[in-house]
Amino acid sequence: MCGQTEYVLTRAQERGKARPDTTQADIVNLIWSNGRMMDATSTTVPEPPMTDQ
Repeated sequence: MCGQTEYVLTRAQERGKARPDTTQADIVNLIWSNGRMMDATSTTVPEPPMTDQ
């Protein structure tokens, strides 16, 4: 996975789609924290959207 992350990050930085100071550690931290958030909220059911009806 590290090789793929590095490849995608490098391409994004070369095209100006990712900040030049973004590192692989930032990506790993983002993926890890997103997983933790999903674990923490997986039993929470969202409320239905409010409507004017």
